[in-house]
Amino acid sequence: CIKASSSKDLAAKALELTSHQHYEAACKIYLRLVETEKKVLSHRELLAETYIKLHKTDKAIIQLEHICQEYTLLKDYKKANEGFAKILDLDSSKVIIRELIADNYVKMEQIIDAVAELMQLFDSYINSNSFENAQNIYKKIISLDPENIEVMSIMSRTCASNGHRDQAI
Repeated sequence: CIKASSSKDLAAKALELTSHQHYEAACKIYLRLVETEKKVLSHRELLAETYIKLHKTDKAIIQLEHICQEYTLLKDYKKANEGFAKILDLDSSKVIIRELIADNYVKMEQIIDAVAELMQLFDSYINSNSFENAQNIYKKIISLDPENIEVMSIMSRTCASNGHRDQAI
């Protein structure tokens, strides 16, 4: 374990390196800090930001996923969702993240926001012809917003056009 004073010195050195655009060297320090002080999320956040500057998107996403998981465990759903939003900014194909964001909105009792996220995910599944996934998200939306005519209409048309007339509303 690194002493507190050493940890602060290392973090300050990494910040200085970053300010001079020595991102690779800063990453090495942040990695060391993350390994020795796993629960200090600010180290991971700085590591993720440095990876972004280096265009190492996959590595940044891994760090952001750890951060989001920790914030979710800490029940800091707002910060978790901020991290999830960064992941989506880096890789919009990770649509399943929207379901995690929606789950956190439900935990914060922000049902309108949860439904909005789920609607985006639902649309994504409909547009990619992922009928089974769309059905699962449809059920979640209806459980949160039982009178959502828009999603009912889309699901009905989708069921009918996919040969599931018995499931069309």
